Amino acid sequence: MLFRSDRVFEVYRDRLVDLLPGRGSVARIETLELGVEGPLLHSVKRWTGATHGVPAALVNAFPADAFQWRDTSTWDAETFEVRWSHRHERWNDALRAEGTNRFEDDDGETLVHLEGDLSTHPERVPGVPNAVAAAVRPALERYLVGQVRSTLRETLALIAEHRSEEHTSELQSPDHLVCRLLLEKK
Repeated sequence: MLFRSDRVFEVYRDRLVDLLPGRGSVARIETLELGVEGPLLHSVKRWTGATHGVPAALVNAFPADAFQWRDTSTWDAETFEVRWSHRHERWNDALRAEGTNRFEDDDGETLVHLEGDLSTHPERVPGVPNAVAAAVRPALERYLVGQVRSTLRETLALIAEHRSEEHTSELQSPDHLVCRLLLEKK
């Protein structure tokens, strides 16, 4: 199924709060702020990660907001681009990611191009010794990048499902994948 990039962009921007929670690694998304300035939509959302697959000892060792992050985004409907910044709710200076997603047409498919930076500083979490932080940092980064990839793939599949259910007249071909995903590490 092929969808125009403007339509994929719109579903990603406007419907993700409804489509993604309860699936995969996301338990809930709350919209905290929304504002519109011409073609720009500014949003602040609180994401809560699902804890299935996380060892119970770790889940119980951390407060509930240890699995939350704040997403501040600016969506540009003219360029089909979103600039985003993710900060951990509790340990703001310990975990952050920021970057840009571009939604582009590519031979009849929508290409979602993600460029971003991930910064992890487990030594900034109170109570974590520097030696432990240094030892866990590479594994933490691999885990987080894996979660991003998994969530993006799931998101694109949900968008495809949503678009095919609600807009079957816009389908161009049922033989193709909805989107290709490029995840680049800067």
